[in-house]
Amino acid sequence: MTPVFNYEASLRRMGHDGQLFREMIGLLQEDSPRLLHQVESALKERDAERVRHAAHTLKGLTANFSGLRAMEAAEALEKLARSSKWDEMGRAATDLGEAVAELRTALQPLAASGNGSTGGAARPSAAPLNGPLGQNSGTPYAQR
Repeated sequence: MTPVFNYEASLRRMGHDGQLFREMIGLLQEDSPRLLHQVESALKERDAERVRHAAHTLKGLTANFSGLRAMEAAEALEKLARSSKWDEMGRAATDLGEAVAELRTALQPLAASGNGSTGGAARPSAAPLNGPLGQNSGTPYAQR
């Protein structure tokens, strides 16, 4: 099963600042629908550069949480847009939308958490222990 996000890596990336972690979740929650809408309208207008730019921005937003599936979907769409492969971009955009929705849903319970030594970010309580790409390393990941 592919991890939805990596809680420990996210906190490390954000200097173990729980408030920053929650703010970044807020940015993802606010900005991703707008960026996905940009992808959709750019596809309709056949504007490959706008598709590429929005996908690139989504890749960066999801990378903050090591959201592997969403990062890979954004990168795939970005590459297709660079090559103007219109017949493949629609499916890639759908995959990206699904992956981002999954990430947003997984992060939602942590958006307003407020306890622990992480400056307020709560550790996901039901997350199984898996490492990068599913290897067992004791690092908690939320699963889809």
